[in-house]
Amino acid sequence: MSLSSSKVYGRDKEKKEISDENEWCRIRLSYYDLPYHLRRCFAYCSIFPKNTKIEKKNLIQMWMAHDLIPTTENQELEDSGNTIWNELCWRSFFQDQTETTCKMHDLMHDLAQYVMEGESHIIGAKSSSYVSELEIRHITVMVNKKMEKAPFRYPDKIGCDKSLQSIILYHTNFHSLNVLHEIFSDLKKYLSLRVLQVDPNVANIALRYVGYLKHLRYLDLSFSRIATLPDNICDLLNLQTLNLTWCSNLKSLPRNTKDLINLRHFYLEGCNELQYMPRGMGQLKRLKTLNLFVIGNEMDHCQLDELKELDIKGSLGIMNLERVNDTSIAKWGIIFAVKRLNINRLELKWTYERDTYEMKKRHEEMGEALDVPTTSLKALRIWNYKGVNVPKLVGKSAGSLTHLELFSLGNVKHIFPINNNMNTDDSSDDNGMVVFPLLERLEIRHMRNMTELDSPNCCSITKAFPNLCEIEIFYCPKLHTLPHFESLKILTIEGYCSDELLYSISNLSGLTHLNLHTSNRIVLFNEAQGRRLTFQSLRHMKIMWPFMLSCLVDEGVVMQLPSLQTLRISDCKELVSLGGKPSRGVMNLNSLTNLHIEDCPELTISVDEFGSLNIDSLQSLYIRNCPKLLFSEEADDVIALLRSLRARLGHRNFHVDILLQEEEEGIAEKV
Repeated sequence: MSLSSSKVYGRDKEKKEISDENEWCRIRLSYYDLPYHLRRCFAYCSIFPKNTKIEKKNLIQMWMAHDLIPTTENQELEDSGNTIWNELCWRSFFQDQTETTCKMHDLMHDLAQYVMEGESHIIGAKSSSYVSELEIRHITVMVNKKMEKAPFRYPDKIGCDKSLQSIILYHTNFHSLNVLHEIFSDLKKYLSLRVLQVDPNVANIALRYVGYLKHLRYLDLSFSRIATLPDNICDLLNLQTLNLTWCSNLKSLPRNTKDLINLRHFYLEGCNELQYMPRGMGQLKRLKTLNLFVIGNEMDHCQLDELKELDIKGSLGIMNLERVNDTSIAKWGIIFAVKRLNINRLELKWTYERDTYEMKKRHEEMGEALDVPTTSLKALRIWNYKGVNVPKLVGKSAGSLTHLELFSLGNVKHIFPINNNMNTDDSSDDNGMVVFPLLERLEIRHMRNMTELDSPNCCSITKAFPNLCEIEIFYCPKLHTLPHFESLKILTIEGYCSDELLYSISNLSGLTHLNLHTSNRIVLFNEAQGRRLTFQSLRHMKIMWPFMLSCLVDEGVVMQLPSLQTLRISDCKELVSLGGKPSRGVMNLNSLTNLHIEDCPELTISVDEFGSLNIDSLQSLYIRNCPKLLFSEEADDVIALLRSLRARLGHRNFHVDILLQEEEEGIAEKV
């Protein structure tokens, strides 16, 4: 480097240092310009490692655990915390924010650590073991390779510190059993602890000292392997948040869970092995979040009527509804009408049982008892209901629902409740009622008697599903047609698919994505559906798993796909042909850019069929595990065509394994 260039480099470096110093001064000034409570909340974020995606609800609940959120008259702490979150986002202390998460820019993270120096410490891959002589209040442990293999111990200053308030074991890809052992063996020393978040590898025995932490307010055991909780966890009378999300081995809760009188957020999503909830859950008067409620059979188990005392917000899943006793059924309507106005996601699940007359009658009674208006309900999911008519709740919430999922409602013929008992939108259509006016996504699975998605003749309904964008239909063999849904964009059908149903699909003028996983067809599109089928707007089509399918398009059928960009075909074990000649097979594929064919062992493609695919527009071609692809009489011509495609597309966008094998065999023969 010349002297002059060295001077330039030196000046550039000096300018950069000055620029960095100016930026650092600017963000420090912006920090000190914050109100005191915002400064405290922001500084606490130093506990998160750099580039962490921070969950809003978790952060707000940690703020609450440390009394960082000032109380406001007539406002919940969670709402005040949300206001603080929004303010920090607006002032750019957080970035990449969504409705539920955010990140911190590296400079902002450095600022938070600068402010909290001596109070917050991260032990991990890029941190030193040095700890300030000041009191350490918050510690985050990131298990690295060195810590995985060597015995772990806290730095001495932390080990003897009685003022530790946060321990967060940040999950990494390294094993953390030795770290867990160290943390939990000394746990009863940290009596001032308010926040404890542990690794998924924690075992039942490791939690035996948790009950000593009388000041604990936030306990996160999510994704851990625990099967039970120690009884002394119910001694944590200050606990506000207990997170057991996806503790998939958890089978029961402590009998005295009702003693957690300050509990506000109880997360149980994914605890699918939980058998029941102990009696007394209704005594948790401060509870705001309870996303799973499991009904039991015994006297000391929870019944549905306990929900009447709770003011739950957000999502709620109620399991084992077949166990509801007559007393609870009588009270059910009162429960939701009084308290449940803030539920926006509701899941109702009956355990799968033999379909008997008594069972149908019992489920019908329950369906009647679920007649509750829920104007704020956005998503509803129902499992294993045996009644003939859908629960009234479906109709009552029809005016607000955006998502509806019905699984294994084997006796239901249509999703419109009898007696026209619907919450409709009269203003949307001058000629009559509009039902499910806001519904965007509908999923129906294993409904063997479902015959129609349109409204029955007995209903005075003129329009249904005006905003429906996506439907998934799984194993509904009696469903023969689809109404003309003007807004429908995405359709998935798995299982039996009749000629009438396929023909009705071609009338969906706005459809852009079609996924067919059908098992009963030899020819996908045949003359029974008409000689000319047009999917005007379809851009993406996927065909999978039809074990009987031998041909996509029958002779004499013209199928027009003028907008199709992507065609994916896989696991069609009997498929021998994509269609006939261009004059009578798949037609008008001028927009096709991506062709993906996989695991079709009987498939052969002629030059004419390639021609019908309009290969000049292709941008990527992927054909794998189709060993008979070149078995036609035109094999040499097909090989030449494939080679020309490879030359145009390049190796990144072209993969045809049979061509590669053919060329390798040719080279071997020459040798």
